[in-house]
Amino acid sequence: LVSMEQRDLGELYDDFKVSRFAGVLAGIDYVKIATSLELDPAEIDTIKDIRLQLAEFVGSPVFNEFLGREFTLALVPFPAAALHAPEQMTANSLLFISKPRHNTDILELLSSLFTKQLEQTSIQHGQYQLKQFLVEEGMTVTVATIEGYVIAAFNEQLIKDSLDRFDSKQNSLAHNQEYKRLRAEFVEAKLFTYISIPALYRQANRWTEDLDQGQKEDIQKTIDQWKGWEGLAFGAWKEKNTVRDKAVVLFSKEKLDPLVARMCAVSPVDNKTLSMIPADILGYYWTNTFEVQTFWEIFIREMQGNTEPIEALEQNVKLSTGIELSQLLTMFGSEAVILLKDIATAGFIPLPNGALFVKIVK
Repeated sequence: LVSMEQRDLGELYDDFKVSRFAGVLAGIDYVKIATSLELDPAEIDTIKDIRLQLAEFVGSPVFNEFLGREFTLALVPFPAAALHAPEQMTANSLLFISKPRHNTDILELLSSLFTKQLEQTSIQHGQYQLKQFLVEEGMTVTVATIEGYVIAAFNEQLIKDSLDRFDSKQNSLAHNQEYKRLRAEFVEAKLFTYISIPALYRQANRWTEDLDQGQKEDIQKTIDQWKGWEGLAFGAWKEKNTVRDKAVVLFSKEKLDPLVARMCAVSPVDNKTLSMIPADILGYYWTNTFEVQTFWEIFIREMQGNTEPIEALEQNVKLSTGIELSQLLTMFGSEAVILLKDIATAGFIPLPNGALFVKIVK
C-alpha cells in the first residue's frame, strides 16, 4: 500500500536543528500554552513526557544506529477480518527494514544486551534464525538479519514472507513496473515515498464487503473518486544549501472524475511571484491549480441537493461584496501563494505572520 524510504536521516536532522525554522519551533512553550488553556494536569504531564521522550530518542544510539543511515517502512494490505481492531491491524501490517551503521553481528550483540530484560525466543525459518521479543502482553516483535539489513515486524508472517520473497526474487516491490517508473524520477532523493492508489482502492473495497448496504454505498461513493489515480510518489533531497522536493502522480484522465480531470488539465506557467517574496521567509507555497470555480462545483455536488447552505453562502457574499458569488468566482485566476514570514511565540498562542496572494483575472 505504502512504502517510505529514508537515507541519512541523522545528517538531515542535524541540518534541521540549526535552521531558522527549527529555532522558531524550539521557542514555542507548549507546556505554557497547555497551562493557559487550562488543560487537565495529566494532559500537561503527557505533553512534557512526549517532548522529553522525543528529545531523548533522536539523541539516542538507537536512532543513530537504526534510522540514521538507511531505513524503509512499508504498510502492506490489511486482512479484512481485522477491522474491529484498527490499531492492532495497522501494527500487524507494518514492516521495518534498516541498514544499520555497523555490522549486524555487532548489532545482534548490542541488541541482546539492550533487550536482556525482555522475554526472548528464537525460531528457525529455512536458513534464517528469527528472534522474537515480547514487548508487552499480546505484542511481540520479530527480527531477522540478512545481508547487512535488519528486518522487524509485529507480525511474524511478514518477516517470513519477506525472506521468502527475497530468496525467490519474485513478487517484490523492486519488480513493480509502476514503482520502478516513479523511482526513476527521484534518483537523488534521500526521502522517497510511494503510494499505490489502486491497491488502496482494492483494500477499501474489501472493507465494505461485510457492511450493511447503506454504509457500503456511502463508502463506495467516496472511494469511487479514487478511480483513475494510479501511483503517487514524493521525494526530497538536498542540493547545495537548498532542500528540494517533488511529487509525481500517475493517472488515467479518461477514468478520473470529470471535475478533477479539469483541474489536472491546467497547463504549466512561469511563476512570476518569486520577485515579490522576501528572501528571509520561513515557508513559501505556490500553485497554479487554484481553480475556485471547480472547487465550488465540487462543493455543490457534495451537498447532494441540500440547497440551503449554498443559498445562504450566496446571499452572504452578495451582502458583503455587492456582487453575485458566480461573478466573484470568475474573477480569480488559477495561481495562489501562501507565505510564512515568521511565527510570534511570545503571546498566548503562537501566531503565524504571513500572507496570501491570489491572481485576479477580471
